Amino acid sequence: MIEVGLIGFGLAGRAFHAPVIRAVPGLHLAAIVQRSGTQAAEKYPDVRIVRSLGELLSITDIRLVVIATPNDTHFAFARQCLEAGRDVVVDKPFTTTLEEAVSLVQFAKDANRLLTVYQNRRYDGDFQAIRKLVADGSGRSSFRSGRCVQACRPPRAAGRPENRRRSGGSDRR
Repeated sequence: MIEVGLIGFGLAGRAFHAPVIRAVPGLHLAAIVQRSGTQAAEKYPDVRIVRSLGELLSITDIRLVVIATPNDTHFAFARQCLEAGRDVVVDKPFTTTLEEAVSLVQFAKDANRLLTVYQNRRYDGDFQAIRKLVADGSGRSSFRSGRCVQACRPPRAAGRPENRRRSGGSDRR
């Protein structure tokens, strides 16, 4: 059994990661980092609730950490978990810059740790349809795909320069 720690109990942690971890044979949701509130404890009374990443990493049985926090925390949290000898799954986007992504991948490789991005969207119908068209050659050489995922939109204030990085957006207009 792989003991799993979940960092973040917002929409992604609550609606996607915790239920998936619970549903996968061989995984055990051992702890959830929820900085404040009681929602995690109410929904998962058998899971240890901690208030910080440091407290989570002090639980030596945890081998895998899932990161479901604001985009601008992904790099730092993943790096801390890898440094602590844990394998890591990071919610999308992996990091907010290419440089951070390359750095994390290299660090994980050097530390002989597993590191991946949560890719639940690859099973959506539109992605599967495009994959089939490309694989069997029946698709045109160019196509357009659009998607609007309401739950993943940036905060309203993301248009302000000081908020763009936090939401994963560019500082350029």
